Amino acid sequence: DVISSYFVPTVIALAILAAVGWLIAGETPVFALTIFIAVLVIACPCALGLATPTSLVVSSGRAAQFGLLFKEGKYMENLSKVTHVVFDKTGTITTGSFQVANFYFEEDAKRLLKQVGAVEKFATHPIGKAIYQYAERHVTNMPEAEKVKVTAGRGIEGKVFDNDVLVTNQIRYQMLTEHMKRLVNEWKHEGKTIVCVYINDVLKGIFAVSDRIKSDSLDAIQRLKALNIKPIIASGDHERATKELAKRLGVTTYYASCSPHDKTKLIEAFKAKGCKVAMVGDGINDAPALATADVGIAFTSGSDLAIQSSDVTTLSNNLSNIVRGIILSKKTMR
Repeated sequence: DVISSYFVPTVIALAILAAVGWLIAGETPVFALTIFIAVLVIACPCALGLATPTSLVVSSGRAAQFGLLFKEGKYMENLSKVTHVVFDKTGTITTGSFQVANFYFEEDAKRLLKQVGAVEKFATHPIGKAIYQYAERHVTNMPEAEKVKVTAGRGIEGKVFDNDVLVTNQIRYQMLTEHMKRLVNEWKHEGKTIVCVYINDVLKGIFAVSDRIKSDSLDAIQRLKALNIKPIIASGDHERATKELAKRLGVTTYYASCSPHDKTKLIEAFKAKGCKVAMVGDGINDAPALATADVGIAFTSGSDLAIQSSDVTTLSNNLSNIVRGIILSKKTMR
């Protein structure tokens, strides 16, 4: 488009100049008009103007065949220039199919699980849903929670049995007993996600939740490195779990305990350095970062807000198609 904006006026100017030149040389107006048309036809920029849109349409169709949908052709061009890819952890690099692996409590377990289950019933995050399913399996007659509030990237709170219940990934270390500290360190070392339960601002229980890395995540990240694209992990999970995941995948740059705002600021910082950044995510927490990135990529299995905020949607729940899309975009724009 940029080239055509200069090329077309230049060709028209040259055609006029050629026609005027022949008129000055004594040729008839008909001959001069013929020269004018000949220059326009021979130097016609139609091929130039049609080549890029045509290649984008063909490539977009090819990408759709393997499950990658571009909202506009310009995002394929942007994807071809990407230098950094920022990955969310949960549901993006990992399966997002969480299970409660361990549970420690300081009081009546069933009463605590009822309170936790009552607020987690409204959870949108996979970890919250896993905890709710665990509570549902172990207790009956789940009470109703009131004044439930979800804080993206942090947790959920509400009122149950006239108690203020907070379920969060924030660990108040000063409240941990020595036994709790040993458990937390042990579970973190195993790469599990720690979730704390506070009743009326007093730590009453701890969950350890586990997840699995997707089967193609390691291969996809290695292929990105081969393309000289830097993979980055930005997770809301704690430092130890994020570090362990990064180590297993060979990712040297990672950021833990990231809120949605932190992820957005991270992408803005890379863009300020002149980097072209793609963001890959699937949750509500990722929506601001997806909208901020040069190219936002979301899974159809993710939240509606994430899909709406993205520029590219992948129909399959793996990372391999994203790498295929980057390779295809580079070939298209070559």
